[in-house]
Amino acid sequence: MAENFYKYESLGNDFILIDYFYKDADFLKEKLNGPIWKNFVIDSCNRHFGIGADGVLVLKKDISGNYPELLIFNSDGSQAETCLNGLRCAALHLREYHDINKIFTFKMGKKLINCTINKNIITTKISGLVYSGSKQITLNNKSEFHGHVVNVGNPHFIITKKVTPDWVEKYGKFIESHELFLNKTNVEFVWLNFDLNKNTKSISNYNVLVYERGVGPTLSCGSGASAICWFLYKTRKIVTSQKITLNFLGGYIICWIDKNEFVNLQAKARLVFKGQI
Repeated sequence: MAENFYKYESLGNDFILIDYFYKDADFLKEKLNGPIWKNFVIDSCNRHFGIGADGVLVLKKDISGNYPELLIFNSDGSQAETCLNGLRCAALHLREYHDINKIFTFKMGKKLINCTINKNIITTKISGLVYSGSKQITLNNKSEFHGHVVNVGNPHFIITKKVTPDWVEKYGKFIESHELFLNKTNVEFVWLNFDLNKNTKSISNYNVLVYERGVGPTLSCGSGASAICWFLYKTRKIVTSQKITLNFLGGYIICWIDKNEFVNLQAKARLVFKGQI
């Protein structure tokens, strides 16, 4: 039987969305468990022989029926706890195809996330992030890195160092799978952007490169953006209500911490195409 799909992207982070919003629990249990589903995810994400994507999103209702819920699967078939770029795409889909209110609450993993939609610009608010301080790792080339550990519902290791995409391609997997991280980790490299007009570093503008757990180098990472924002706040590099811009290879996200210590992210999403597989 043909499966309808929708291809979305947000900041170059692309997803195949499967809409099971009106499917019951028995259908979902049978559909999403076992090797057939895992192989479907892997095959669909293949950029040469499939649709091509960083992951698969499954849109459903939560068990109470009160909230839309998002399940996320990485391109290697593993399930992810959190993906805010994916959530942004799913929020746009709900607005376009299910006529949901412009302001609503989304369930993802154990979190309830507030969403506001203004055309194709989606603002999300997330709380409950945990900053666990710094750790040092030694790479296989013997160089040492200090990074900062943040949990957003999924793990992140943030390194404040300027590197190149080739460097991330070469060493990202080693850091992701380092023995310090029992369940692996997402890795973000972040550094201040240089303001050519003022010949200074801007305190509100950062560049970011990403190595995403279970995926590899990606053009952006929404949960990584929230982790970076929280790290900067907890280490007193930014203050409440100070908006910063995080520049990823796929585009930029505007972030800030509000007075209630929610991390706010604002960025665009769009439908690329839809079809059947």
